[in-house]
Amino acid sequence: MRSYVINLDRSSDRLVRMTDRFASVGLSFERISAVDGRLLSPTEIADVYKPVFGAATMTPEEIGCFLSHRRCWERIASEADPYGCVFEDDMLMSRHADLFLGGDTTWIPAGADIVKIETVAGRGVWLDRAVKLLSGDFKLGLLRSFEFGSGGYILSKSAAERLLKITRVFSDAVDHVKFNPACGIADSLKSYQMFPALCIQNPSLLSQRI
Repeated sequence: MRSYVINLDRSSDRLVRMTDRFASVGLSFERISAVDGRLLSPTEIADVYKPVFGAATMTPEEIGCFLSHRRCWERIASEADPYGCVFEDDMLMSRHADLFLGGDTTWIPAGADIVKIETVAGRGVWLDRAVKLLSGDFKLGLLRSFEFGSGGYILSKSAAERLLKITRVFSDAVDHVKFNPACGIADSLKSYQMFPALCIQNPSLLSQRI
């Protein structure tokens, strides 16, 4: 399973930190050049973003973030591997990440579309009562509630293909399309949460968008 890290060309400091964090757990990744929303023209935005009346308007940074994730989905869809892992470049990594991201994907439940491997500080989620036990006291539970966060997740090749198809034009943030049943295809995706999580956003970088 390949890992992809979204990183803006102007954020070389973040790339250095992520390189060190992956190396510390014996993992590698492919850098995905992020779309800088600040540089998108009104025409470029209008080509991909269609606001919906009554819904929150997406910022150029959020649109760039969505397009950056789509670049990762394109890589996952184009590879032979059944799963790929997507990271934003402000994530702190668990020292146990190599147990699950090193290559073997047999621990992922059959039919899983998304495995969320991050946690969002201060937020809880509802999970199915049935859980899958993994190595090192880690567990997987089927997500039963909407959960924000796209900083670290595993995506199946088939789900990547479906997401790409429905997001050539989009109206909602990437978190909502993947996890909010009111948007996108979230209600038809089989999404799991790993706990404890393998990564969390660096609090010192929360105010800085990719």
